[in-house]
Amino acid sequence: MGLQEVLEFAHQRQALLKTQLVKDLSGRERCMLEIGCGHGDWLVNYAEDHPTHHCIGIDLLNKRLKKTSRKKEKKELANLALYKAEAKEFLDCFPPDLFLEFTFLIYPDPWPKKRHHRRRLVQEPFLSKLAEKTIAGGMFYFRSDHLPYFEWSLEHLSNHSDWEVQTSAPWPYEHETFFQKLNPKHYSLVAKRLPV
Repeated sequence: MGLQEVLEFAHQRQALLKTQLVKDLSGRERCMLEIGCGHGDWLVNYAEDHPTHHCIGIDLLNKRLKKTSRKKEKKELANLALYKAEAKEFLDCFPPDLFLEFTFLIYPDPWPKKRHHRRRLVQEPFLSKLAEKTIAGGMFYFRSDHLPYFEWSLEHLSNHSDWEVQTSAPWPYEHETFFQKLNPKHYSLVAKRLPV
C-alpha cells in the first residue's frame, strides 16, 4: 500500500468515525472518556456505578474492544459507547458542541526506551488538544506503574498553561484493572482544565 492509499484510508476512517460520533452522541453536552480502555474492567464498572454519566472508551485493538463490548452487553449498559480509535484521531473527530468532563489515561504504554519517548501520549500537542475539548474545571486523571513516565507526565502537565496539577485531589473511582492485577504498585496524577 502506497502513501497516497494509506492517507486515503485514514481519511475515510476518520470520516466514518466523525459520522458515528455525531450519530451516537447527538444531543449530549458532556461525557467522560477512557483512553486505552483495554479489557474494560475499570470502564464497565465505572459506567455501571455512574448511570447518569455518558461514558466513552477507545482502544486500538479489536480483541480488547470485543472483550469490553461483551462486558458492556452483559450488564446492559446504555450509557457506554466504544470506538476503535487512536487518542489524537478521536479528539480530532470529536463533535464541536460536545465536551469532556473527565478523561482517564490508566496504565498507558510507557515507551521506556529514550528513542521511543516521542510515542508517549502525554506531550504538549496532546494536552493542548485535550484541553480544547475539555470543559473549564474538567479533570484529567493519569495513572501508571512506571515512575519515569509518571514523572514525565507530571512535568508536562505542570508546564502546560491549560492545566493545573491538583496535588491533593483524590482519585475519583477505584476498581482494579487488568494491568493493576499484574503490578499493583502505581502512581496517580490529577490535573484540572483551567478557564480560558
